[in-house]
Amino acid sequence: MSLVDAVVRWLARHQDWLGRLRGRRTADGLCEAAEAWVGPPPTLSNQPPPQELDQMLHIARKFDVAGRDARNRAPCRAGEERVLAHERAALQAAGRDDLALKVRRVSEEDGDGAGYDIAGFAPDGRTPGPV
Repeated sequence: MSLVDAVVRWLARHQDWLGRLRGRRTADGLCEAAEAWVGPPPTLSNQPPPQELDQMLHIARKFDVAGRDARNRAPCRAGEERVLAHERAALQAAGRDDLALKVRRVSEEDGDGAGYDIAGFAPDGRTPGPV
């Protein structure tokens, strides 16, 4: 509404500008331009034309979204499992079996929102941190 108020104030200060407009006058004295669209209103349908729809369905039948997602996630899981095993092995080699059991795969347990995938420990027992 502040934009409307600003326009009304500007028009009140520039009365000569209203005379330059062509078209029909409204009840409040403003002049509207002629309509740009003459014809039936557009439909609310978002469907593509039939030819394009057939092409899209043909592509969709060939494209396996779930398969692609699984293929993309497999290397990530393998990498996380490798890092998890490495962290546990390093702690066990340092004689910290208790800490090795506490190394967590955060991405699997808590989800991807943490910003890291594995929470490990330093051999001296410092708090878990991203690996």
